Amino acid sequence: MGVVALLLLECMPPLRTPVSHTGNSVLGAILLLSSISTLLVWVTLVGDLFEWSSWPSATVAGGGIALAILAWLVERGSTDPVVPLRIIRKRTMALAITASMAVAIVTMSTLVHAAQYFQITRGYTPTQSGALVVPMMLGLMCAMFVSGHMVTRTGRWKGHLIVGTALATVGIALLGTINQATSLVHLGIYMSLLGSGLGACTQNLILVAQDSLMYRDLGAGTSIMAFFQSLGSAAGVTFLGTLLALKSEQVFADGMAAHPGTGEWIGEGEILSWIQTRPVPGPTRDLAERAYGEAIALTFHVSAGAALAAFVAVLFLPAVSLRTTVGRVEAPNE
Repeated sequence: MGVVALLLLECMPPLRTPVSHTGNSVLGAILLLSSISTLLVWVTLVGDLFEWSSWPSATVAGGGIALAILAWLVERGSTDPVVPLRIIRKRTMALAITASMAVAIVTMSTLVHAAQYFQITRGYTPTQSGALVVPMMLGLMCAMFVSGHMVTRTGRWKGHLIVGTALATVGIALLGTINQATSLVHLGIYMSLLGSGLGACTQNLILVAQDSLMYRDLGAGTSIMAFFQSLGSAAGVTFLGTLLALKSEQVFADGMAAHPGTGEWIGEGEILSWIQTRPVPGPTRDLAERAYGEAIALTFHVSAGAALAAFVAVLFLPAVSLRTTVGRVEAPNE
């Protein structure tokens, strides 16, 4: 497939586009990527190599924020910015970006941590854990198909976004109540609700953002949406993974204190590797499974906050019908 794609690209006629000689956009891109990378490194290392309230933590986080401010200043003064600020300042675009990032956090958190829950807390194989996530994927695909068809036919999208984000909030909140003994039937229902909600809003948010833009801004606007979706996924998985590790270690340590001799031969931060690669005595395994079950439920609780943020952002989106022409009259506050 890759070779076929390359051949098709070579057969396409070259596009005649004006060449920009400004270097500000390149500098802005470098500063923006450096800022995001620094903040992701900070979220990954904080609580492990250094404490949250420490000079190393403040230095790394402050450096990332400073780079973000510099990127904003450079992009604001650029004639050819990588991230056109005039697009982000639009009401519809800003709200769509906010909701899209929140939905991306929920989606990636569920896919990553649901698999860990089934494998670590419930003892299923990777293949079995993948099969147990099928209810979520079925709900997502069905809702995406039905919602897309209805939006195409009617041109109305806001109701789908409201219902979708509401279902996603309820589904992920219910997943936050699980433990190592939760019924698989209940888990399937919770994931079906979540998948249906995500399917009804994920692609429609991109559609809404594109519909709010002038034709000349469609490429930049679509790229911005994709960028912030990827950023939300990466930042969400990184932050929630750190939270998972801290919570599981805390619960495991409390269990060891309550039952002396249980798991004392497992070093700090080595619970997961021991369970996956070595035979572990029953009491220690039970404690570790409970620790990871509670920690993963906590990540779902936090993700529910992100889903609720998406729901609130969607409520403030202007309820307009999809346009039926390529061009449109640009509203100042749209």
